[in-house]
Amino acid sequence: MTGERCYIAITLFEFVSPDPAAGELYREDTTLVHGNSEVEAREVAERWAREQEGVDEVTGTVVVGPRFLGVVDVAPVLDDDLTGTADLYHRHFRDLAAYRRWEPLLDGEPP
Repeated sequence: MTGERCYIAITLFEFVSPDPAAGELYREDTTLVHGNSEVEAREVAERWAREQEGVDEVTGTVVVGPRFLGVVDVAPVLDDDLTGTADLYHRHFRDLAAYRRWEPLLDGEPP
């Protein structure tokens, strides 16, 4: 374990339904992983994400998932001291309108 660091991994999942009326549903996970390098942390994140496939089931409609789509990003945590308030991960974007459409919680909409 010597040399291991904490990394943040962003992974993407898709939920698939045989019912076309169910619409598209995706999930982005933020996971703390450990590794001796960013490459190793990415491998750990992918293994972890693949273990999450197919474990959720939404009641009321038939939804199969989650299905792992990929690792979006892996980055070292920003603060080494995680015993108090700490920054973990930063992500930048250029289009606030697109972000608002993508993230309804920003404007207080229910999830």
